[in-house]
Amino acid sequence: MSKFKAKGLKTLKLLHLIAVICWISGAICVFTLLMLSGSVSNEESLVYIFDLLEFIDNAFIIIGALTTVLIGMIYGVFTNWGFIKHRWIAVKWIFALAIIVYGTMVFLPAVRNMQELVIQHGLTAMQDSSYQALHQKLFINSLFNMIVMTFIIWLSCFRPKLDRIFRQNKKVQP
Repeated sequence: MSKFKAKGLKTLKLLHLIAVICWISGAICVFTLLMLSGSVSNEESLVYIFDLLEFIDNAFIIIGALTTVLIGMIYGVFTNWGFIKHRWIAVKWIFALAIIVYGTMVFLPAVRNMQELVIQHGLTAMQDSSYQALHQKLFINSLFNMIVMTFIIWLSCFRPKLDRIFRQNKKVQP
């Protein structure tokens, strides 16, 4: 199978960076909106914040995450990096896919549940214990996701030799 040349690699890297920027900037916006949603004073603003959360998730986070994974697959197939040739790449795959699964299975449904509570109960939904529990859970998990994404970016920049960490200590036999 043919591999990308220098110009193709640079183009692939540019597209990968744009996708990652969309993904992490969307996560930062979601975190910020969740912070703001705790102090709104009218129902329309709260509904608007949840509409924005859903829009940002759909337009930036999902598209950025899926594009990042797609480009990662292209990197794995058409470059010498591979999928698990280096342990730091395997760790990136594990964390990235975990964030995507979490977002799909937990985050977006929770945002929609909170949005429904606001539509049904108005501003009084903020005093509801289930709303507060969801809000706190999403806030903490958004912060955690940003930390994990920052760690993934750190792995890409520094490419640590994780083999030393995962390798068993083997004694050399004389």
